[in-house]
Amino acid sequence: MSDDQVHELAVRCLSTALGRPVTSEEFLVREESEEWDSLKHVELLFVVEDEIGVILDPNQLSSIVDLASLESVLQEVSTTQ
Repeated sequence: MSDDQVHELAVRCLSTALGRPVTSEEFLVREESEEWDSLKHVELLFVVEDEIGVILDPNQLSSIVDLASLESVLQEVSTTQ
């Protein structure tokens, strides 16, 4: 998967989990966002797993703290498939 495809997938997954459009320019950090609570984080897990067909391990899930780290996890799992 190219970097652009990973970025688009990350934005789409986060938008779906949060229930609103997320833009590429937003600097959304989980611990600074009221809307990205623990429930939304679990929803993000399900969205990602549905999109890529891979089950994330707990370390990967806990490492997702912003859009960039979500992209890193998506890149990691896409290269191991």
